[in-house]
Amino acid sequence: MFFTLSNEFLHLTIDSLGARPCSISTPQGLSYLTDPAIQSSPFLFPFVGRQCNNRYTYRGTGYEIPIHGFIRNKEFSVEYQDNNSLTLFCCSDADTLSQYPFPFRFDLTYRLRENCLEIIPKVTNTGKEAMYYGFGFHPAFNAPIEGGEFSHCFLEFPKATVLEEQPIALSKLALEKRLPFPLKESRLDLTHELFDNDARILYGTGGEVTFSQRHSPHRLTICYDTFPQLVIWQRPKMKGNTICLEPCTSLPAFDGKTTELTEQKDLVFLASNTSREHAISIVFA
Repeated sequence: MFFTLSNEFLHLTIDSLGARPCSISTPQGLSYLTDPAIQSSPFLFPFVGRQCNNRYTYRGTGYEIPIHGFIRNKEFSVEYQDNNSLTLFCCSDADTLSQYPFPFRFDLTYRLRENCLEIIPKVTNTGKEAMYYGFGFHPAFNAPIEGGEFSHCFLEFPKATVLEEQPIALSKLALEKRLPFPLKESRLDLTHELFDNDARILYGTGGEVTFSQRHSPHRLTICYDTFPQLVIWQRPKMKGNTICLEPCTSLPAFDGKTTELTEQKDLVFLASNTSREHAISIVFA
């Protein structure tokens, strides 16, 4: 099932499967989000990226789970809808509990405010013990936004301090040592070669990034204050016209190591019968 929200600035389509956005466009027909037939824009839960051999343990019991978890493949139900906002939700079930041993409720609210899209995911621990999870948003934007070439696109980090990168191994898992990631006057020019070794996981971005292109007035700014990292990604060696800008709370598993949930320090710890929101806003111009 598909839902639409619209105002005089933006038109948004949302799929109940995974509660993911399918399109973000202007009344004039400018499309910001990549066609989902080319690259979808899922939410990632309860893990970001891969586990080593798709396996992890919790207090000694082993579990298997696919890349990015399962929430993107779950059907959501409607909690509330009006012209400018929509709240969808899903809950744990036998399928999720076979992969992840924690009962939960996952709410996702979209809200349009003029040219700003607010996205408010909320995780509630409905179980009797604390839960551990990771969360991310994986939007795929057209690059360039309008006309031009991918090489005309760039990112700006106005609040960045000193950026560091968590490198990715050939296994697509994280390496443990962070490396400096230099910018030129808070700016990163995009090239296809930047992604030859897969995603770039950045720390120190200041919770804000602006995606722009030369010779165009169009841009978008993502604010993600509660997320410690931003992943930037394009499918390696494909030279496509898409850029993924992904606020995330945690890393993939480390290369060669099976994760024990109670020992992975960057996972969110959520006590029983409590909730946590992970708000994101995107301003379109």
